[in-house]
Amino acid sequence: MKKKNGFTVVELVVSFSLVMVIVLFLFQIIISLREMYVNNGVKSSLLNKQALMMQQIYDDFRYHAITSFTNCGDDCVTFTFQNNTTTTLKIDRDQKLFEYGDYVTKLVDGSQFGDFIVSTETIPDVSSSKYDSILKIVISITNPLVEGDYGVTVVYQYNSNATTIS
Repeated sequence: MKKKNGFTVVELVVSFSLVMVIVLFLFQIIISLREMYVNNGVKSSLLNKQALMMQQIYDDFRYHAITSFTNCGDDCVTFTFQNNTTTTLKIDRDQKLFEYGDYVTKLVDGSQFGDFIVSTETIPDVSSSKYDSILKIVISITNPLVEGDYGVTVVYQYNSNATTIS
């Protein structure tokens, strides 16, 4: 009787096939995890920058009353505060910079500015001595790696009799 020490060709093919299927699944998992890691990193950076931009603007709005705001271009607004200081909010689409006063930040790589919309609205049925109007500034920021808008939306309620708009 002859002793068999080895595998048949069929056994080798089946074992290599199983190993290849397992390796394929592992690579798919690794690729998915890598994409999730990159997307979450970009999303985290966008949210961080969004929070910093909003904080800079709202700190001024919270502690200083606006006496006037002027549209200084397509992507620019200048605020004059009650203490006679002025601050400019603008974006530089070419350099991908967001600027508010002394604060300047560059967008996350791959991000781009969308619309820069400044609008005002008067609230009906409000006494003229109260805060009867709303200033709304929307600056859209998007990134192709993550879904959604990570821009800045500023809403400021003011008294139209005490604030100049130009």
